[in-house]
Amino acid sequence: MNGFGEPGPGEFSGYGSVYNVADLVGDIVAPGSFVNLPDFRRSGVILWTHDTARPVAVPLDVRDDGVGLFLRARLHDTPDGAMAGTILRERSAAGMMFGLSIGYSILKSHQEGKNRILDALYLHEVSLVALPANPWAGVRSIKLGPPDEPSAARTSRNDPALAEFVRMLEHDARRLGVAV
Repeated sequence: MNGFGEPGPGEFSGYGSVYNVADLVGDIVAPGSFVNLPDFRRSGVILWTHDTARPVAVPLDVRDDGVGLFLRARLHDTPDGAMAGTILRERSAAGMMFGLSIGYSILKSHQEGKNRILDALYLHEVSLVALPANPWAGVRSIKLGPPDEPSAARTSRNDPALAEFVRMLEHDARRLGVAV
């Protein structure tokens, strides 16, 4: 079991951030660093490329699961939501991933060598992005077709490329001492 959960119709799930991984600028998000998850669950937003004028989904589940910031979201029934769904569907069909990224304020951090460790963060938003700063952050499972269309679901149980990616993520999590 991979813990990503089965998304429902029009939904996707994945990691907005993965802990203990240096992103492209050297920042590392520490486990348990998100201080406002209950508030984000109630009123958070999923944006298209950090553009506050382009909300594309509503978060249904947001939690710290020890690996990172896990989320499950439903696409909005808007032109931007439909566009995001089309891109996710096409990339999934081609065996490609799509990134997730977080918008946040740093409340507490410290330096370790060349890396800044982010100890406490206020989460403002999660965005669908083509190129996430955290290379492990991204959509892991999608179901964008109608409920009676099983081929619309792409999960680690039915997609060998995604299953291999999940195995690599779980291996790294175990190596870092994170239960999966």
